[in-house]
Amino acid sequence: MDENLITMMNLFKLESENKLVLNNLSHHLIWSYLRNCLSVESHFNEYLKDHLSELLGVYCLNTFKYTKEDIDMYHEDPEVFIQAQSEIGFQFCSNRGTCSDFLKELVKTYTSGTVNEINHILKLGFESSDNTVLYSVMCIVGYVSDRLIRRNKGHKPVANQSERSKKKYVPEVLQIDGEELLEVKVLGLMNSPDIWIRMRAAWLSGRIMKRVYQIRKFETLRQLYCRLLDMLLDPEILVAVFSASAIIELFRLENENLNLVIVESISVLLERLFMLMNRIELECVTSVLGEIVESYSEEVVPYAKDIILNISNNLTKNLMVTKEGTSKEIDDDDRVLVRWTMLQTLNTVVRLLTPSNEASQNKEVSQVKKDYGEEKLLLELNSYGVIITTIVNLLKLLFGTEDEMCLEYLDEAAILLANLVRLLDVGPVKNLMASTAASAFTDFWMLFLMLLNLMRKSGFELVSDFGMVREPLVALAHRDPQGFLKILDDFYRLCLEARNSGFGDEVDDVIADCLEVSLESGAVHAIFATILDDASARVAAVVSNYPKTSMQDLASDNLHLMRLSSLIILYYYRNLHASFAGQAAVANQAVVNHMKILSGFVVKYSVFCTWKSIRKYCILACCTLLRHNATKLDDTANVLISLMQAPKDDISDDYKYSSSDSDYEDDDEYDDDDSEWSEYEITESPLNTVCEMKVAKQLLIDLRDSLNPNTRNNMVFVLNST
Repeated sequence: MDENLITMMNLFKLESENKLVLNNLSHHLIWSYLRNCLSVESHFNEYLKDHLSELLGVYCLNTFKYTKEDIDMYHEDPEVFIQAQSEIGFQFCSNRGTCSDFLKELVKTYTSGTVNEINHILKLGFESSDNTVLYSVMCIVGYVSDRLIRRNKGHKPVANQSERSKKKYVPEVLQIDGEELLEVKVLGLMNSPDIWIRMRAAWLSGRIMKRVYQIRKFETLRQLYCRLLDMLLDPEILVAVFSASAIIELFRLENENLNLVIVESISVLLERLFMLMNRIELECVTSVLGEIVESYSEEVVPYAKDIILNISNNLTKNLMVTKEGTSKEIDDDDRVLVRWTMLQTLNTVVRLLTPSNEASQNKEVSQVKKDYGEEKLLLELNSYGVIITTIVNLLKLLFGTEDEMCLEYLDEAAILLANLVRLLDVGPVKNLMASTAASAFTDFWMLFLMLLNLMRKSGFELVSDFGMVREPLVALAHRDPQGFLKILDDFYRLCLEARNSGFGDEVDDVIADCLEVSLESGAVHAIFATILDDASARVAAVVSNYPKTSMQDLASDNLHLMRLSSLIILYYYRNLHASFAGQAAVANQAVVNHMKILSGFVVKYSVFCTWKSIRKYCILACCTLLRHNATKLDDTANVLISLMQAPKDDISDDYKYSSSDSDYEDDDEYDDDDSEWSEYEITESPLNTVCEMKVAKQLLIDLRDSLNPNTRNNMVFVLNST
């Protein structure tokens, strides 16, 4: 027997008899030790099992009771107190948080005996006249609800006996009816005059709904929603916050009748959430608004302006308080999370007001709009103006605040700028903004430059991802190439600074984006020669530093550079080939040499790229080279044929191609999941409407008579199999 285990239990016993006083840290350490003991089965069977009644019914119960100290701390500073609750935010060395972790682990590991004991405590607790005991019992029930509460019929059951064993299946006879507990006990307690009971009952209702999921009586569900809705206005902020956390679980239920009730009351719900957000700054409150926007996206559109104004006002107030140094003692991580959640919700709402990219690229849809007038607005036109002005002012403040904290959510702010730019895809909105400025994009380019300057001033070593500039840059450069030209030189200098600070791959991505989005506008002409020179030098260095036997490693380690090289080829032959050819022989020869290096890199190593998103660029680059007779015909054609199949093994550096060495028999050997590279799918790219396989097939058919017999046979095989 572990003597330390007995000592820990004796310490709790002495405290329960008022013979010893333990501080929170001591409690935390004891509960942590007891939790670790649960991994040793003999400790439970030989000691803890026989002491469950005092462990749960006395020591756990005492730990979760609210105390005079809790009451005093709450009245002194409600916001700081609420933030310190383990259900709201992580707390280091929290006695209650550690006790709840012990309790969950205990029920998970030794289910049947523990659930029986908790059932006994529950019955006594709900009959107790001591509110601190009742409060503590509700805590215990909520923490172990996933084992203690029975799911209602209709929820997907555990499949079979082996699955039941693996999940520590609890026989239903040992579990309690969560809906009955909610209806008979919890709903009534939500009207208690004791604020601590109201708060914990609201919290418990959310835990029950998360577990039960399906309610037999709709009236119970309706009463719960209406009560939680009223509790958002509770004069005690503690109750209102926990009610907000609970109401989220109702949004996640698949109940059509409840959805109708929520939709009918959505204006009231939003108004009360706005009021609560004005009262306190917490992520658990702002996340409720985000959940509503996600769950009822169509229904919240009419209230989009109000949502944006309220979030922006709260964010502005938050930023100004920090800037003036008058903020409360709240952890920076919590403040960052609040701001990040608000920005994320703003992004969601703005996206709801923006036409989908698919519709904007559909020529038939565009023609219908022209025939029948301007597109239908989701809001009144002046509302769009208010929204844009509000967010522009918010971003000015955010990008103008030199605060290390802002770098933690700067990526979400950058996306917001991109989404705001896309809002101008609505014709009347663009006209409205253009009527108030020389260009509808003037403010947006200013914000983009502010973003760049903030990153530079903050120091690239503190910036987590330089790639955050990609989305706003692409959105702006696609819609306003002339504005892009004006900042091109400054922007490229910043890219070089970022590369020197360790953001090599990210800078390659950004420059490649510039080339891709400017394929039709040709906006990158002014810096193309510099881009070409830099890329060819780095490609030459990369190739010379890798051993010839590591062709696949070279390709997989330099996917960003491969994409950039492919896009340089596409941009050059689409926009600049003729103009460079007409230059002086020396200058033209330098360009030819650089292009030869990049072309050789793509042709030789692209077959070893396993990601489809990158291979698309390689296929189009090879097609471009073949079309302009820029490389050896059969070599490049064989590469193209291999690229159209599954990725090729690094079997040798002899650089021979056939259908067998580039086409896997077993699909399981080819990892076709390129989700990590989804960021390469640029919404505004002119290549989105290009099917690289169709382009390649047609080109090979056109070149068929010029290919040697072996290449032609490989081509026929591929065309017949793809």
